[in-house]
Amino acid sequence: MDLEKLVEYGRLVVILAPRRYGKSSLLRVYLNTQNRPYILVDARKIISEPLLGFRRVFYEVLSEELTKVINKYKSLGLRIRELFSRVSGVEVLGYGVRLSWSKKKGVRLTTILDLLDNVAGKQGVEVVVAFDELQEFSRVWYRIPSLLAYVYDNLSRIKIVITSSEVGVLYDVLKLSDPSSPLYGRVVGEIRLRKLSTSEARDFLEKGFQQIGRDVGIETIEGYYKGL
Repeated sequence: MDLEKLVEYGRLVVILAPRRYGKSSLLRVYLNTQNRPYILVDARKIISEPLLGFRRVFYEVLSEELTKVINKYKSLGLRIRELFSRVSGVEVLGYGVRLSWSKKKGVRLTTILDLLDNVAGKQGVEVVVAFDELQEFSRVWYRIPSLLAYVYDNLSRIKIVITSSEVGVLYDVLKLSDPSSPLYGRVVGEIRLRKLSTSEARDFLEKGFQQIGRDVGIETIEGYYKGL
């Protein structure tokens, strides 16, 4: 089953492959070619700023992603601004929102997701929340299974997509087969990528660019291929 169908009929999907196999490219092509609003969190970007602190960078990324949604989806964006403006720890700006990362006065992550689910329900849409290379959070965020289980069980308008290049680490984090894990017993869609041949990778990238309406030359394709 392909990614589009797994997201359509499921709640939690994982894309697994070693680094440079194209999983991040697959995720981004999917997000940019389907009609659902999305939030994309690249764990590598957040972990790469250890001096700023995990929570601060994570909330800054969420603020940026929510702002993108607000600006791209006008009707949905107006409702997000309206609802989020009533919440302590959220600053509504002229162009988007800023989430406070303060542990004492900041807004809880579950509250953010609750609000997003509420708005999506009123608009009749679904929102994809994607975590690229989620296993990178394993050293600093031990409650990942609890958060994902909360979304899975309570927020019907939010779909979760995860990528990981370390299959063993990811499943150690999620603990899907551990009866004590909050995610135990949940149905998880899974895609495992094999290494694409040179021609397959180029074809994949070319079709991806076509689907998002970008006319690029062979040099651009080659550049992206080398970065897979």
